[in-house]
Amino acid sequence: MTEEPFLLDIPDFIPEYQEKINYGYKNKAGKNLEQLLRKVSDNHCMYCYAFLKNDRVNIGQLEHSIEKSIDEEYLTECVPNISLACPYCNQSLKRIGEKKRVSAVKPVVKNFEKDLKCKKNSCKGECDNYKAF
Repeated sequence: MTEEPFLLDIPDFIPEYQEKINYGYKNKAGKNLEQLLRKVSDNHCMYCYAFLKNDRVNIGQLEHSIEKSIDEEYLTECVPNISLACPYCNQSLKRIGEKKRVSAVKPVVKNFEKDLKCKKNSCKGECDNYKAF
C-alpha cells in the first residue's frame, strides 16, 4: 500500500479458478465467473474501482478486456479475457478508440490462432497466445 494520500492503490485481481467449475461469458458459466470476479474484486470495477453494489443490488457487467469482435470464436468465451466492469467503463470508455484498437490488433490475430489449443470456457488461466496480445 502506498503512503501517498491522494493515490488510489487498486489491487491486482487474480482469481483462483476451481477445477470442477466451468467459467465463461454466457449462461451458468457466466454466472460462475461473475460470482468469482465479484468476490476477487470485493465487488469493484476492475478498471476504475467503482463499487458495484447499489441499494443491495449488484450492478456491473462481464466485459471483454480485448474486444471479442477481434476473434469472436475464441475471445468471447476466453475466461482470462473477461473482467467485471461498471456500466460506464464497459459501455462508454471502451467505445473510445475501439475501432482503432481493433484494426491495430488485427495483424496479431493470426499469431493468436496459430498453435492455439483453446479450451474456451474450461480455461483456467492465460495461455501464451493470449499473453501475446
